[in-house]
Amino acid sequence: MKRHGTVSSQVCAVMGLIAVLLAATSAYAADPPRLLFSRLLAGVQLNATAGTLSIDTLMCYNLPQPTDPNKYYPYNADDGDKLWAILSDASGAELGRFDFTANKQDENIWVLNQQRFTPLGEGAQSGAMEAKLAPGKYVLDFHVAAGRFYSFPFEVTQVPSSNAGETHSYLEGDWSNWGYIYYQGADTTQPLVWKVFLRHKGPSYRADKKVEVEITRDADGKLIATYRPDVTRSLEARWIRHDLDLIHPMQGTGGGAYMTGGDLVGRDGGYTLKMKMDGQHYATWRFTVQGGKIVLAGRAAPEADPLTCVFGGPDAWWCERADAGTTPPPPTTTTTTQPEEIQIPFNRGMIPDATPITVNGQSLVPLRPIFQWLEADVKFDAATQTITATKGTRVVTLKVGGMSATIDGNPVQLEAPATAKEGTTYVPLRFVAEAFDVAVKWDAEKRLIYLIKGDRAGMIHVPK
Repeated sequence: MKRHGTVSSQVCAVMGLIAVLLAATSAYAADPPRLLFSRLLAGVQLNATAGTLSIDTLMCYNLPQPTDPNKYYPYNADDGDKLWAILSDASGAELGRFDFTANKQDENIWVLNQQRFTPLGEGAQSGAMEAKLAPGKYVLDFHVAAGRFYSFPFEVTQVPSSNAGETHSYLEGDWSNWGYIYYQGADTTQPLVWKVFLRHKGPSYRADKKVEVEITRDADGKLIATYRPDVTRSLEARWIRHDLDLIHPMQGTGGGAYMTGGDLVGRDGGYTLKMKMDGQHYATWRFTVQGGKIVLAGRAAPEADPLTCVFGGPDAWWCERADAGTTPPPPTTTTTTQPEEIQIPFNRGMIPDATPITVNGQSLVPLRPIFQWLEADVKFDAATQTITATKGTRVVTLKVGGMSATIDGNPVQLEAPATAKEGTTYVPLRFVAEAFDVAVKWDAEKRLIYLIKGDRAGMIHVPK
């Protein structure tokens, strides 16, 4: 009888555990964690020069109730509940693990930050802080203790840099295929904005592009909205979200006035949004308004597979590009692609005292000589370690050791920071040159860097 009672109690315990697990699984399936898609696209970044992958701040809805919700970071890799992503290649081999901290920002919204990166698999470099990726296909699978809740595939490609022997690495995937219509808080009286991720892919790190947006109504072909005319956007060799505020067409009633959400969703029907870059077709998106609301479709639909869904929260209506894959792609990895040709003026001369150093694969040059050649006034604040260069209306700031700078107040991410070495302050050459509209060209045979502005050129010799 005693044995029978023991077995019965064990069976009850097992059944009870199964019931708990089933209840947890049911709740998880009904309300799975959902990564905010705009933060995911902004957070997964690849260093163009170094080819290293990192994950910046993410946001997630519906994370399971943590074991100790009173911790500041209820999710953390040390003494909290676990939240992580596994990086794998096309063969399924696991290359690394990203662990995250998470703290609750709102009732159901969590902020995720990368806590650590752990290399995995054969040849893993102990102590590596980021994943260095060769060209190829990869996937990030996000997990909590209950299991995998999101899968994010992407690809890495490369093109030659304008610096001889260097390449730029690029992310390919959902960044180019998705954009979203936004009006804050789903309040139709709020301004209407088209938000899309853009980047520059080519030998130079950045480029200015004239961006055009037009929304037409399919039923009658009427132009409903445009982006502000004659505006250029600064694109970099990484995906950055651009917020394009929409206006009434210039030639129509209320021309030039900002659109509101209600101006768009006030009439049901199909709509087409087209974008151009420097006058050339870039992409097309299509969407439908029904019952005064934008209809979410495909991976953005509420019933989409949670593992691959495009989740925008309450006030972002994501649309998938209608012509994905039809636009001629930028050049991919090749040994024959040549950087754009830049003519070197006859009026040229060496820039004195400008011998460069290399940091993160980037050429840095002494501060004073380069800004003198650029004809920019420069000031250095020793207390804050801030460099401010001014020429005309252009103002550029950067900080020693900082990985970001500003151009006319607009933030720009750097590939290498300004650096102090042996009493000399060095600044990233390509950044400061292009910030003042100066072209940069590398002559590998002569080991010369040319700075070209109008009819003059400055030369910097790079020692072996």
